[in-house]
Amino acid sequence: MTMGNEITTISTVKNRDEISFEAIKKLKDFTLDDDIDESTLIESIEIMTLREPIEKRFGLFIMNDVWEDLKTVGDIVNTIEKIMVNQNRIVA
Repeated sequence: MTMGNEITTISTVKNRDEISFEAIKKLKDFTLDDDIDESTLIESIEIMTLREPIEKRFGLFIMNDVWEDLKTVGDIVNTIEKIMVNQNRIVA
């Protein structure tokens, strides 16, 4: 899932705000099981180096092999969405 104006590579800090913003836009369409505000969401979705898994307040784990396949904001948002649905964190 790529769009012309999407970020095409992942960098650790440089893209974090844009990635968080895209994730917020996407996840606002779902019902969160907790009261999670935008600032918490931004803190929760931080991009680490490709060699490290993520573990944040949502209990999200995006492991090394998955990170290697993530190339765009859309990829990251979709992966976060799937993990959260699987963990019953959000309801479609």
